[in-house]
Formats: sequence, C-alpha cells, structure tokens
Amino acid sequence: MIPANLAKPPPNRGETGDLRMRHRLPGSSILGPVSDLATVALLLAPLVVAAAITAGLVALAGRVMAWSWYLALVLSPVIYVVWLWVFLVLSGLIVGAIGRRHPKPRFRAIPGQTHVRAVLKDDLGVITAIVCYRRLALVQGLPFIHVISAMPLFFRTVLRAYSPSATIGHGGVSWGVIYDPDLTSIGDQVVIGGGAVVVAHSLSMRP
Repeated sequence: MIPANLAKPPPNRGETGDLRMRHRLPGSSILGPVSDLATVALLLAPLVVAAAITAGLVALAGRVMAWSWYLALVLSPVIYVVWLWVFLVLSGLIVGAIGRRHPKPRFRAIPGQTHVRAVLKDDLGVITAIVCYRRLALVQGLPFIHVISAMPLFFRTVLRAYSPSATIGHGGVSWGVIYDPDLTSIGDQVVIGGGAVVVAHSLSMRP
C-alpha cells in the first residue's frame, strides 16, 4: 500500500510547463525580474550584433554592385543565412566564455527552502545551465535551423551556439535535439534520427 502522503498524481505538464525552467527558489522577488532581464539581454545581444554585421556586409556589397529593393528581396534568403551563421558564431563565443568560467554542474543537490542567492554564490554553473537551455529554445525556433544543423559543416556550429562545448566524432550527424552537447559524447559515424531527443540531465524533487 502506498502511503497517502506519497500517493500524489504527477504534475500536469500542460499547466506547469517545464519544471526545470519554472521552479523558483525562495528569495527576494526582485531577483526574478533581474535574472529575466539579464537573460533577455544575453539573448538579444548576439541577435542585434549579427544584424548589424549583416547590414554592414550588405552595404559593402552595394558599393561594388548595383543594389535595388527587388534584388534585396530576391537575395533575402541568402542574407538570412548569412545573418544566421553570424548569430550562431557569436552565440558560441558568448556561451563558450560563460561555460569555461562557470561550467554546468554534473550533479547539484539543492536543499529545500534554500535561498536563491545562496545558490548563485555557491555554484554559478546553475545559471550557465539556465542560460544554455533558454538559448536552445531560441535557436530551435529559428527558421532553417533544422536543415543546416543536419549538415556536417554547420552541425558543430549549431551545437556550440547553446553549449559551452561539444564532443562529436567523425561523420556524426543529428536530425534530433541534443539538450546537453557538453555533457554528451557523439561517436564516429553516429546518426541521431529525426524526432529523437537526447537529454543528459534530470530534475528530481524530493520532500
């Protein structure tokens, strides 16, 4: 017989969303908005810089060839791919710098009622993990990303856009989603099929 205090139904995922992302530790109410603003800033920075670099390249192209609105419209897919590549490279540089300084924890136990500031002080790698997962959500929502991520030329670039590092063997390719490339080793000639999700982390909430 299961004790009454343990016989609880699993949380409705549709109502609670991703527990990993929405779980809040006790702490000052101001830390939530500040953390969210910092995350948004880290997400927007490479987007804006990539757009500025792409606009600069387009302006340089206009100096060596006749440029018109209809030509820009025709070449817009090419311009987008250039912007996407620049964004992925910039994201990789940012995430790599954060991850080298504060790597993701391979294991982290947080006692109940722990103050959020104590977690930040003890292990900034937790923040690195949150930043990486939110950047993954952004990257996965970009048009054309699933197509280029299956190309060997772009595969590692896409993974590094939201992960501090990636261990990929020769000829490895993925049509699925890899949540933690820095905690996952992909061997030679490994093919991850479409729709597959590889996750190297879990969250256990205990009383």
